[in-house]
Amino acid sequence: MMVLCSRTFGLLSATSILLRRVAFPLLFSTAALLLVQRSSADVFTNTGSLATGRDNHTATLLPNGKVLAAGGSNASGNALVSAELYDPVSGTWTATGSLNNARVYHTATFLPNGMVLVTGGHDGPSFTPSDVLSSAELYDPASGTWTVTGSLNTERQTHTATLLPNSMVLVAGGFECCSPTSASAELYYPASGTWTVTGNLNTARAFHTATLLPNGMVLVAAGETGGGLNASFPVDPDRAPSWSLGVPDAIFPVASAELYTPGPIPTPTPTPRATPRPRPTPHPRPTPPFTPTPTATPIATPTPTPTVTPTPTPTATSVVG
Repeated sequence: MMVLCSRTFGLLSATSILLRRVAFPLLFSTAALLLVQRSSADVFTNTGSLATGRDNHTATLLPNGKVLAAGGSNASGNALVSAELYDPVSGTWTATGSLNNARVYHTATFLPNGMVLVTGGHDGPSFTPSDVLSSAELYDPASGTWTVTGSLNTERQTHTATLLPNSMVLVAGGFECCSPTSASAELYYPASGTWTVTGNLNTARAFHTATLLPNGMVLVAAGETGGGLNASFPVDPDRAPSWSLGVPDAIFPVASAELYTPGPIPTPTPTPRATPRPRPTPHPRPTPPFTPTPTATPIATPTPTPTVTPTPTPTATSVVG
């Protein structure tokens, strides 16, 4: 009995040693493989470079999987008019149609109709009133071209643009350049290509965020508020040290947030058409009296004269006596 127990214990001990020698290395190898796989998925890898260096541009995902990069500014701080498309399949960029207006600090919103709406921004290297834009344009992925659409009611930059469930676009806040931050907001109608003013923000702000919530409301949060900027204040003083550095006029970050509730879609007011001038009523021409056409008297057909047949004269007979 003691011998059997000893042999059984020895067998178990040998099995345990074998498991430790085989299972533990296998376990560590599996863990190491998982770490390697995860680390290879959590890193950045280089892809194709843009043809033009740009910052403060927009990037919009298109339905075909490509990405539209538009506008921005170059190393000199000048606004760009160019646009490029990124192809995830090849990892390369190709040029597409240029904007109608160079712009930076603008917005780009993909619309349900397949177009991309670009609004506002500014087109110069400095914050001057003439540089801030109210223009807007549409990019057509099918043709790769831009067309001008209705202009904003207020020129603005560093604003937000949010696509609403009703397909309209809410643009809010931003800088009107050398004036205080804006509290105004407006709505874009893709069907008509026009803008209409909507309710103002409770706090004027720029460089804020706007997020569409599942309940249909738009959350606007934080940003900067206060006075305008001196005309000489650069977009990026570290990037262009040759510019004269102005001083912001009491601009400071805010922690406030607010909600926008979209109202019912108003019926667009049709543009009144000019009333056509009445045409003069033509004077009726007098109708000549009716003169009946005389009926021709039928000519009587003459009765044919009967032909008289002559009676033959009898010949006298001589009697000889």
